[in-house]
Amino acid sequence: MSKEDPKHGRWILPLVVAGLIGFTYVFVNALPAADIAASTTTTSSTTTTVPETTTSSTLPAEIRGFLNDVLRFETTAQELLTTAQAANEAWENREESGASFDETLAAFEQVAADTRVLADEVAGVTVPDPYTELWPAAVTSSESMAVAGVAMVDGLRASDDGSARRQAVADYETAGAAFLAALDAVKQVTP
Repeated sequence: MSKEDPKHGRWILPLVVAGLIGFTYVFVNALPAADIAASTTTTSSTTTTVPETTTSSTLPAEIRGFLNDVLRFETTAQELLTTAQAANEAWENREESGASFDETLAAFEQVAADTRVLADEVAGVTVPDPYTELWPAAVTSSESMAVAGVAMVDGLRASDDGSARRQAVADYETAGAAFLAALDAVKQVTP
């Protein structure tokens, strides 16, 4: 009897999540402190306290908008990876989970469609300097995710022993990890 884990890739998502949490911590701590003006008090027949808050950002609006897109892409990719892994896991253990072919197919088709939308958005985003040299890696890896998403659907429909589906899911996870790494690289060059 083999003691190897038949569910390859279980360790990828926890590593990606841990990396994202670590990067988020570093990124948030690297942000400049907000400028907040002290409150002033004026005296007349009544005393009124008027707080004056002024926050400024040192990043131009186009960079802030782009980084917001990057964070949105990151969240979407993580959700898609989790959904694909959960659907595959449920199908692998369908006797215990009760997952049907139609449910799994619908989940894979939705992941494939949503991944195509993500890849199109990544390819169509306006990329400001200094990110133009790093962004092609994000575009390429998101496109690889979209191709693997379609392959998951085809693999589920295949008449083989599930090898095509398993390979497509592994390819999807690999492309997803590469996409998240590309987004991390982009965030690390934030001025």
